[in-house]
Amino acid sequence: MSIDADWEGFQEDLQQLTEALAEFPRIAAGDVRGGVEKALLLLQGRAAEYPPAPVGSGYRRTGTLGRLWAGATRVVELGESGAFVQGRVGNATPYSPYVQGPDDQAQVHKGRWQTTDQIVDAAGDEIGLILEDAGASIVRHLAEEAEG
Repeated sequence: MSIDADWEGFQEDLQQLTEALAEFPRIAAGDVRGGVEKALLLLQGRAAEYPPAPVGSGYRRTGTLGRLWAGATRVVELGESGAFVQGRVGNATPYSPYVQGPDDQAQVHKGRWQTTDQIVDAAGDEIGLILEDAGASIVRHLAEEAEG
């Protein structure tokens, strides 16, 4: 093989890679959206878990807080350029901030109910693995696109 042949092959490969990178937002969007959705499902499930009832408590739990986490809509937004991703899940119960809110948690719930911040922190490694998988999938899709 001559140097010219190698250069032509390199130019062709570079052109295909450049075209694939131009398609990056389209290629990555599904994988990013899927990864964030999986992470939100994980967090949503953890937030819906109830701690054990206090010993001797006569309070009868309704389960509303957990149900409204479990039934909440997950929202994943991608920036137009694909440069940012935002995912949200919420709880519609008016008292949820006083039970699980990081800033508004009532004293009676501290140390028993995890706040949303604590839930996210505790799931950090698992979320990292989910997003790593999404990144690996993006790389595979980019390679497939570059191969044409």
